[in-house]
Amino acid sequence: MSLQDHVQTFVTDPSSDAATDAVSSVGSAILSRSVSILDVITSIGAPLTSTDPFERAKAVRLLTKVLDIVVNTHLKHQTTILDRKTVAVLMAFYLERLHDTTSVEELIEGIRVLLSSNLVSRADAIEIPRAVFKELSVQSFSQNVRYSIYLVFDRILEIHFDAIKNLADDFISGFLVAMVINFIVVYSRLMDVQDGEKDPRNILICFGIVHTIITKLDITNKHQDIFESIYCYFPITFRPPPNDPYGITANDLKLKLRQCFAGSFLFAKLAWPVLIEKLSSSSENAKLDAMQTITACAPVYGADSLSLPHLEELWDQLVEESLDAKPAAQRDAALDAVTAITLAVSKAGVISSATGNDAFSKFLGFVSKYAITELLDTTTPKEAARKVLNAAAKASESAFYFLVVHVVKPLVESLKDGCSILNRSVKCGVFLDFLTVSCIFYKDGESMDIGEFNFRLLETLSDTSDEIPANPLLSLKDQLFQLFSSALAAKDDVLVMAGLQGLSQLSITVGFMSSRDTEWYFETLFGMSVNEPKPVSEVAISVLVTECSRRVKYVLSIVVPQLIEACVTLTGKNPEASANSFDCLVSLCVSAEVFCVAVPEFVKIGEGSVCNLPNTIQTLVAVANNLVLVMHAFTALDFIFKEHAALVQKFDYIACLAVPLLKTLVTRKIENAPLCSDKCALESVSSVFSKLMRLMDRSQQETLTNIAISSFFSGDLTAIGLNETQNPSAIHILFQDVSPFEIIKGLIDSVLNRNTPFDPYAERLCEVIASLLNKADGQTISAFLEIENRLYMIANNEVSCNIGSRLTAGILILWITRALVMKSPDEKNLGRVTSVMNLINSDDSYGRSLSANFFILAANDPSFGRGILTRDAFAKVSLLWQQKQFKHALPMLVSGFNREDSEERKSNYLLALSHLMKHVAKSVVLYEIDKLIPLLLAGLVSKNTSLVHTILEILETLLKESPGSLAGHIESFTILFLRLVGGGENQNDKCASAEVRVLSLRCLGLIPRSDIPLHVLLGLKTRVLSGLQVPLDDSRRACVSRNIAAQQKVDVYMLADKSFIPGLVGVKLKSGYE
Repeated sequence: MSLQDHVQTFVTDPSSDAATDAVSSVGSAILSRSVSILDVITSIGAPLTSTDPFERAKAVRLLTKVLDIVVNTHLKHQTTILDRKTVAVLMAFYLERLHDTTSVEELIEGIRVLLSSNLVSRADAIEIPRAVFKELSVQSFSQNVRYSIYLVFDRILEIHFDAIKNLADDFISGFLVAMVINFIVVYSRLMDVQDGEKDPRNILICFGIVHTIITKLDITNKHQDIFESIYCYFPITFRPPPNDPYGITANDLKLKLRQCFAGSFLFAKLAWPVLIEKLSSSSENAKLDAMQTITACAPVYGADSLSLPHLEELWDQLVEESLDAKPAAQRDAALDAVTAITLAVSKAGVISSATGNDAFSKFLGFVSKYAITELLDTTTPKEAARKVLNAAAKASESAFYFLVVHVVKPLVESLKDGCSILNRSVKCGVFLDFLTVSCIFYKDGESMDIGEFNFRLLETLSDTSDEIPANPLLSLKDQLFQLFSSALAAKDDVLVMAGLQGLSQLSITVGFMSSRDTEWYFETLFGMSVNEPKPVSEVAISVLVTECSRRVKYVLSIVVPQLIEACVTLTGKNPEASANSFDCLVSLCVSAEVFCVAVPEFVKIGEGSVCNLPNTIQTLVAVANNLVLVMHAFTALDFIFKEHAALVQKFDYIACLAVPLLKTLVTRKIENAPLCSDKCALESVSSVFSKLMRLMDRSQQETLTNIAISSFFSGDLTAIGLNETQNPSAIHILFQDVSPFEIIKGLIDSVLNRNTPFDPYAERLCEVIASLLNKADGQTISAFLEIENRLYMIANNEVSCNIGSRLTAGILILWITRALVMKSPDEKNLGRVTSVMNLINSDDSYGRSLSANFFILAANDPSFGRGILTRDAFAKVSLLWQQKQFKHALPMLVSGFNREDSEERKSNYLLALSHLMKHVAKSVVLYEIDKLIPLLLAGLVSKNTSLVHTILEILETLLKESPGSLAGHIESFTILFLRLVGGGENQNDKCASAEVRVLSLRCLGLIPRSDIPLHVLLGLKTRVLSGLQVPLDDSRRACVSRNIAAQQKVDVYMLADKSFIPGLVGVKLKSGYE
């Protein structure tokens, strides 16, 4: 096809596939140099001169699309197809045609493409805004066109800023004319006055351009016009529409607008009245935005802009917003604003002037007076005053010094007269804050910069000193040390913890503690972490953990040795102190240095050989027979290996950890020590080995397995450092050299032959059997079928046995079925699931107990965190096995429920189904939701509390993730939720357990927040408000139930308020701009 044919194809139908091919062909022809860009312009001459404006627009669009291909190729491969001369000709072509309104969108896009080539000259960069300002009334075009125009301006400012500087005020005026009217139109739409613009992209990019203008151009003559173009937007209220493809948030717009406000000090006199007015607004969001904007603007505007009336109004409003009763976001924003204003009035260049000095003194005078009133002249000091004082003190060194002299010193003096515990606690907090801030300004102990003060200000700061000390708090160090150390002896935990934190800060503040004081401090931390009750000991431990990152040498030399000794010596004398010692040492293992010392000591405690202790102590303690001590050691190792796996790599897993622990087990067994007969102790030991094995690589696992087999199978103890002379008795604890099948058979016999009810020991044996079968080969599993049939005979009561043996066999079957299905969910193994379903068809406790254990079949970790039959334990796991099992089991459970007349058996089927639902992907549940809803409703009226609890957990998840799936039955669910909390229509309904009530209330609370249609929710309003009154009025209900009920009632009232919006009754509210 000729070039002319391609042009005709595109102009005929630009959206067709043929048109797309035509553009590609023309672009390829230019890149191959068979035609030139000027040839293309010539070929579209006829459409360009057409009387049809849309045909002219199509011709321009073709040229623009072709240029886009050429420019992208040029940028990617650095071709010579484009040069500045060609780009200049093309730019002139586009600019000359801007008067053609219909083609403006294509023309602007062409200009943007040319700008991306980086070949636009300085002269053309100046002509672009001139032509746009002259030819276009920007606000009259659609959103997409306006957006493209703003992108052009943004690009010009980025690559040709020096050229735009020559336009100066002309560019500013032109852009404001192009922007402001558009802003007014968009703003009206933003407030929903007219339907229309819903895309905030224009606003965001315009704010960005305005900020560039403010910060890079001279706006002296135009600052008032600029401010008027942006202040009407303050504060922004915006809510993104649902599924917003651009991801623009209200915070994005607020930050951009805030940057504009804080862009120049020239806005100060215009902005302060606006910001102060918004501080007194009735809208919390408006006040929050105002305070955050003040924080950004105050340092830029400076003290000269803050007249005394402004300071007073700002202070009054900010103090009000800093009170404890205010929401946390409001308080934090108010405190940040106090810091920013203090910084503004403290700046060196301003303080040297009379006005700056006055603003500094006045504002900090407000702070000092407020602090003294609320902290000194009262018996109940306010925590809010402490926070305001800290916010001002941390702003600048000069403010810190001023407040030390005018507030801290009087507070210290007031302690001589005695005060209440609350008073001392708050004041300790104030001193702690100032010590913390002093580390910012006097980290290395230097004196402050005298240039920041004038001498008249120094006279107001201190009447007795001619020079400023390195840290003004140094003159108070003895009083502060005495205050904090004496607080440790108080009977109030809050005051004791304040004293601890204060001493910690004193110890790291330059010049406040000698080396002897520091040693005393660490000795005190050790004593309090071991001997004090939990709240205080936990704070002491947290301080020690912090010290590990700052001064670990003191922790290693003073604290750790004493903790190790206390772990051992206090076990019999003071069990609580011994447990605290272990807790503290485990917490300190977050430090690699402490970790490397503590872990070997824990291992030695387990072995029974504690180093660094006198022989007399070793004899007295008798570590080898102290089960509690050994359990503490293994529990500590268990936690450390889990939380600090990376640090364990510092050790040789086998030589330093695994072999000593194996040796412990062997020697304890030979000595018949309690460790080998206590189930909890063995569980801790097994957990440690499990975590250790998972940290090893394959070769290390193989080595350790060989060592274990040599020790336990063959009795060869040399691998673990023992020999026949030392241990004459042969050690064959559990196994002989037999096949895996014989091991499994022996373990099953051990489970079934126990005369005790199903207990944790039997459960662990079931887990071992399931793990072995999951990894067994086909031959072993085939040989296992005979044993499996025997288990089913016991479970089905076909042989004489008691209900305990039946339950043990049933639970073992669940474990075996789970192990084989997760390995391979084929037809044969899913058939095992069918057999399991038949076991729960029983009215007695056997059926209830077995159905309650159905979580074993589907849970990701059926061992509750111990990792049995999981990928981490190297189990064989097939993809989607849970989904396949659920789909196989669901029809049987539904038909069984519908078939049975016995409520007991129905409950068994529901409980089994609830466990499978809880642990399968929610997408699978949603696919079957129509079948499941009748069963869920039936489960909520069951007398089985465990069943109701599990179904409520499932419904809570569905209401969070897919409330629409329940929308058709939401009234039925709501009635049952209210019935469970005692708010049903039948006043004789009994309330459920506390856990069920709380879950029911949580489900009720999710309903008004969901996307269920508003007219459906409004139909439930009266019933829900009435039903929630029951848990609110009953004083016997748990506090948490009453609090949740109160919150849900508030949510429903808010829903009721929405219903009064004109025109929206019975209609779902739409998200969008507010």
